[in-house]
Amino acid sequence: MGKWKDLMIQGMEIKGLAESTIYNYTLEMRKLIKHYKKDPSKLKLEDLILYQHFLVKNNVSKCRFKMSVASMRYFYKHTCPMEWDIESVHYQKEAKRLPVVFSKDEIQRILSNTIFLKHRIIILFAYSAGLRMSEVLNLKVADIDSDRMLIHVHLGKGLKDRYTPLSPRLLEYLREYYKQDRHLIKDYLFPGRNGRMERTGSRKSFKKCLKRAGITKYGTFHTLRHSFATHLLEDGINLLVVQKLLGHCSIKTTMIYLHVATNYIVSSHSPLDTLYFPTKKQDDR
Repeated sequence: MGKWKDLMIQGMEIKGLAESTIYNYTLEMRKLIKHYKKDPSKLKLEDLILYQHFLVKNNVSKCRFKMSVASMRYFYKHTCPMEWDIESVHYQKEAKRLPVVFSKDEIQRILSNTIFLKHRIIILFAYSAGLRMSEVLNLKVADIDSDRMLIHVHLGKGLKDRYTPLSPRLLEYLREYYKQDRHLIKDYLFPGRNGRMERTGSRKSFKKCLKRAGITKYGTFHTLRHSFATHLLEDGINLLVVQKLLGHCSIKTTMIYLHVATNYIVSSHSPLDTLYFPTKKQDDR
């Protein structure tokens, strides 16, 4: 990408986009340029649409397609504006799927099959406080307020700060973990080579944990956050409270969990149960 790469990265850094977003947008633009083998400023709207068709024909994932469109829209809107309208590069229509949720029994099995204390605590943060993986790994020692029993989440999705409750059980594990790894913990709660622990290691350990727990349903680390929200609703916590704990801007985003919370579904009876069925003896008559 040459100069365009530097300009694009500088613009995204100025705008304050997340490191993962900067990496993914740059990667997708490199793939586009490699496909055509020409300067991106020479490409036309028709080229981008043909590239989209190429991605569809090669059965790329919905996530990859969405990231490709987002990267092109950013590049041709902010880095290299063109005469044609970049909004003509459309996203695919997305299926409205409900989130996968672990049951409380499955959460217990996951925790029972976590070998290392550090990995168990990372899972506990996600489930007990509804944190995303990036939010867990970005936690610092100073973010844990044991006096007020709160966790301070800095610059979550949308660059928003929020507080979420600190579970007493989690605090017990944290104190044990801190005693064990005090010599390693300086700033970040989960240190790694580049300051904090990387996502890749957390994802791999969680997948292995699911396998050991014998959980066959499709679930990712983010499923822990879905489970946090759903279980709160099932326990009678107000939807607005759940919205604030998750850090959602719109209540509509949080309302999706009403579709998977069992108390909202099971409390409604089937119309079949209101029908009159004669007994077997009455049928014989």
